[in-house]
Amino acid sequence: MKPSALLSLLFVLACCFGPSLREVYAEAGPAAERHWPLESVEESGHGLHGRAEAVAGVEGQAIQLDGRSVIELADSASLNAGEEGFTFAVWANPFLLEGDQRMIAAKNRYSKNERQWGVMIDRDGKFRLYVQQDGWRTAAAETAPEPGRWHRVGVVLRDEAAELWVDGRLEGEIALSRAIPGTEAPITLGGVLDPAPRQTIFGALDEARIFPRALAPEEMEADYTPVEARLEIPALGPDAPEPSPFWTAEGVRDAEEDRSRTLFLGESPDQLACDTTLRRMPDGSWVMIMLGGGNTEPLPQNRVFLTRSHDEGETWSPLQPIDLGIKSENPDTALVPSELMVHDGLATIFVATHDGTFADWKEWMTHSADSGRTWSPLEPAPGRLHERTFIRNHIVTRDGRILLPFQHYLRVAETREINKGRRFSAPTNPRNGVLMSEDGGKTWAEHGDIRISNDDDYHGWAENNIVELMDGRIAMIIRADRLGGVLHYAESTDGGRTWPEFATRTEIPNPGSKATLYGLGGDRVALLHNPNPKARNPLALWISFDGMRTWPYQRLLRDDLDGRFNYPDGFVSEDKRWLHFAFDHNRDKAIYVGARLPETPVLWDERRVGEGRELRNNNSAELPVVPLENLGK
Repeated sequence: MKPSALLSLLFVLACCFGPSLREVYAEAGPAAERHWPLESVEESGHGLHGRAEAVAGVEGQAIQLDGRSVIELADSASLNAGEEGFTFAVWANPFLLEGDQRMIAAKNRYSKNERQWGVMIDRDGKFRLYVQQDGWRTAAAETAPEPGRWHRVGVVLRDEAAELWVDGRLEGEIALSRAIPGTEAPITLGGVLDPAPRQTIFGALDEARIFPRALAPEEMEADYTPVEARLEIPALGPDAPEPSPFWTAEGVRDAEEDRSRTLFLGESPDQLACDTTLRRMPDGSWVMIMLGGGNTEPLPQNRVFLTRSHDEGETWSPLQPIDLGIKSENPDTALVPSELMVHDGLATIFVATHDGTFADWKEWMTHSADSGRTWSPLEPAPGRLHERTFIRNHIVTRDGRILLPFQHYLRVAETREINKGRRFSAPTNPRNGVLMSEDGGKTWAEHGDIRISNDDDYHGWAENNIVELMDGRIAMIIRADRLGGVLHYAESTDGGRTWPEFATRTEIPNPGSKATLYGLGGDRVALLHNPNPKARNPLALWISFDGMRTWPYQRLLRDDLDGRFNYPDGFVSEDKRWLHFAFDHNRDKAIYVGARLPETPVLWDERRVGEGRELRNNNSAELPVVPLENLGK
């Protein structure tokens, strides 16, 4: 209800029912100053982090959020509960109930330990109030949110209790043992800004109001009038970021210099090619390892193969199995390579073993000091990651730490028959994070336990990849099967030490396939992936120049063959001019590609980032000066 309508209603009630409600009217008047009508995206009084549009509201217009964005209320950091309490109310129209926690309004910044209150649609689909009392205490509403329908949601903080109001009724109450602590966190609508949007809602919001006191029950009842009008629920589509005409033209020229070689053509009974990984070894040779053996996977015949090039990809040695001491002892133990890390003269393969179905699944590592010609005995991956884990592409941060992303599963499901004579024990309830070493790989610490679904029985290959951005943030993308046809995203603002509980959706289409990130310096990031929500075709190279906010450079690398282009994985040349990688086509061919990278200016001297000195422009005379306005187009 608009403030003018509310005040008129209170005035009529006051005239009819006596002086107590006249007092209500008198007190309600000044409170309209803390009012955000949410009539348009551009109006003053709030800031939008993300994308939104104006739609029909309770009265006038409202703001519809896209499920990835947050509204920050201006000048709200100081709006903490005082001696007279505090009241917040907003109209909410949710479109999606299931899945993650979806915040309607909150005054929290978790990463700064600023936790006060939040009202959300929780994972069980109920309205729920959270308040901080040396830990979260909660109260749920009986009234169920209904997609497309407007609900008036209110939070009242009194001395002795916190109240949850829905549609003019008190629906939940939390006894307070202490005052809710004041913080400098702003009040946000539609999610939490921490620092990127998280716990975001897909739906519309209207008429946010704050009172610097606890409204009486009759005031909360009078604040609600049923709204019959409904909003049409739009599709939550994985719209791809738009490419730039400038960089599209650059991509056409770059494509003329690409090169490719076929490394393996499979034939039955050993036609499998999977998990191709290309690296430059300490001696300067290039090595590609892959999963092979048998006609498909998972099978007990699966094992690790290697091929080498001494002329930067022009010619390659015959593919040969690597003897890691497993197959000779038990031929029915399957092996799956998940990462080949080359660092400080040492090559390390992270490899999984299982029984051919992914039951009895272990993760190991083995080292080579001679560029992959001999390998040490297997040793277990650290801690819980020895069990049901894939360790993925490493990065070395600017301060010298090694980070290895991992996908760990809390359990595997019961073994079942699938197809082509295969049996499968489905990995279930994935958790993502990073292994961190600050001593060159001698010791490791685990950080993060990121989920992509609140379903404890969710099965999906949550293959993840990470990159360091210019300000030290670590960005992680995660494959998310059957969760909307897009990649998911998580971010650490402290160099990989802390991570959110849940990843969030991106706008980057993905059919459920491994994608890989490559740092090109500063905030320039390359992405190899399948930009299609339904199929692993085509294979594309995207580049962001602004820390993965936009992707103006988008070019197709391969769409010339029928079927699937799977699991591209490689490395960037030292001069940042080439992205060398391998992928498999239809699980029976391994192909090398040298993709030409665009010439882009070095915008900032990375060596000065984080040292407390002013950043200086460092455009190189050897690189073209690209107009800055074209970097984000």
